[in-house]
Amino acid sequence: MKIQLLTLICAAFGLSLPEIPNLPDLVGIVDNAVHGNFTAQTVEEPQAFLPTIAEIRAMTDRERAERFHWFVCVFLLVFVCVVISGTVIMMVGAELKALGSYWYQALGQTTPLSKEAQLRLVMLSFGSTVLLSFAACLWSLQTGRLSQTLGLDWEVYLLLFCCAGASLLIQAVLAVAWLKAGDHFDATAFAMASFSSMAPFLSDQFDTLRDIIFGGLCLQSQHLFMKIVGVLSWSYLLAFHAWFFYVARYPSSVGHTIISSQTHYHYGMVWYSYGKKEYVDPNPQAQGANCFNELAASHLAVLLIAPKVQGELSGSCWEGTILPAIYSQVTKSKRHHLLIENVPQALMSVLFLAVEGGSFFVAAFNLVVPIVQIALAELLFEPVRTAAVPALGKRLNRAMKSGNAVAAKALWEEAEIMEDMQLFGLFLPHLTFFLDVAKRCGFMSEELKDLDKLGNKELETLQHMAAVFAGQAYCNLRDRKIGNSSAKVVAEALKSSTTETLYLHDNEIGDQGAEALAESLKSNRNLKCLLLDWNNIGDRGAEALAESLKSNGSLEQLYLNSNKIADRGAEALASGLKQNRSLKTLHLSIPKSSLWGAWFNSGALGRQALEEAEKIKKERGDNFELVWE
Repeated sequence: MKIQLLTLICAAFGLSLPEIPNLPDLVGIVDNAVHGNFTAQTVEEPQAFLPTIAEIRAMTDRERAERFHWFVCVFLLVFVCVVISGTVIMMVGAELKALGSYWYQALGQTTPLSKEAQLRLVMLSFGSTVLLSFAACLWSLQTGRLSQTLGLDWEVYLLLFCCAGASLLIQAVLAVAWLKAGDHFDATAFAMASFSSMAPFLSDQFDTLRDIIFGGLCLQSQHLFMKIVGVLSWSYLLAFHAWFFYVARYPSSVGHTIISSQTHYHYGMVWYSYGKKEYVDPNPQAQGANCFNELAASHLAVLLIAPKVQGELSGSCWEGTILPAIYSQVTKSKRHHLLIENVPQALMSVLFLAVEGGSFFVAAFNLVVPIVQIALAELLFEPVRTAAVPALGKRLNRAMKSGNAVAAKALWEEAEIMEDMQLFGLFLPHLTFFLDVAKRCGFMSEELKDLDKLGNKELETLQHMAAVFAGQAYCNLRDRKIGNSSAKVVAEALKSSTTETLYLHDNEIGDQGAEALAESLKSNRNLKCLLLDWNNIGDRGAEALAESLKSNGSLEQLYLNSNKIADRGAEALASGLKQNRSLKTLHLSIPKSSLWGAWFNSGALGRQALEEAEKIKKERGDNFELVWE
């Protein structure tokens, strides 16, 4: 019987196959080569389509082996077709955009997806995977095709495999749509992304299917206890993925550290108490905090590909392709994901084997393979990361340049660059986009000419500034006296950064730096807390910040204590507040008495305007408070 599914696949690629020819027996060829026999051989299509467990048991060992060999070849054929099609889409699409043809307008915008949009796309992809996997598993269970040896029929696996390939081709079209005119992708980029997303044991889609099949095998049991275990297995699968999405959506709600400080500053003969503050520092080391990175890398493998950077050196195949592929399987988020997903499932698998007896599918896929994956990830992370620094630095540099916040954050956090300044020193020469921005803004122009001569203080400052480009949730650049040039660099980062809390107080930032930051706030949609206390910001800087408040919809806390803001700047802030709906707290140093007002270069008119703005915001239902320091 013809395999109808293969005919549909071939038709999708424009092929017409009235008869399916014999395919090369790749498994047999490899096996013969190992034994010194290099004779080529072919294998015929199986005669049974979607056989039941009883029909498979009735087959001879040779028939089952030939069936396996034939489907291996078909899987590889489909994979090759997907890779060629996706590569053509990305290469030709990039060229069409570069030519500025009709397709330039047809393929649309050049702005990267927001963090929220990428979160929704991962949820959509995961939801589709779950629905398809459940449909395949429950249909197999009802029709007597759910096997303890292989799980599903090869035909069903092939259908799911084709769906994964179709998803990647759609992503390729979207990747071109969001590509800037003139940018290009690596020729091997789609192939590598497809391998990480479609290969068994490497992708979250495969792990999800495996866990759903295990639950189906439990429901197939005659023991009530195992049926309960099956339901628990499915419930846990959905629960921990929901946890990953929740942590990604609300990172500051879990795994955080409270930072308290009380600082005193001496101005002439007067001590001024800055007061006790508490800030939330999201802890990326919390179990599961980075697992969304792993989900995104698997479900949006093609969409997260960053374009090449002009003048970038292309490394060897080992350095640029193989090492990054190995590294992606040993990152901390991968280890956390494996532990969270597989430890409870392994315990349930032990119960299954104890009650039901031997099962190749459960023993191999739910016990042996996960244990090997976790052990290798733990052992290989440090050496593989060090060896892969050039390739990882190149990828991080591309993500920064393209404004791909999710990819940049994932690379930064998974490599644990913030925990190791020496490691950051190895990455820095490859972050050419970051270095170019710093030089263009006049920050450490002389020092950056020779990176090897940077001291620990300068390297640490650059590390924290690069963290803003990488979208680390909490970035601390306090008390570094780095001036307007540093503010301009950070402002460039904030245009696409996912950073939520940014310390910049006591840095000698003036009006120029405040204006640059204000301009970036007009497009930033992630920053929630900005601390600019104890700088040199005057009325001009305050006016620029006030203008940005009219369009910014994410900033919730703004600290402007102990600057040089007078009545004009305060009145401008009051005007901006009236049009802003997101800001919940504004901290200012505008005392009530005229004596202190003169000392801080600000008076009663500014305070009155701000209090009036506060009253208007509260009357319309805004959750807002002015805090006078």
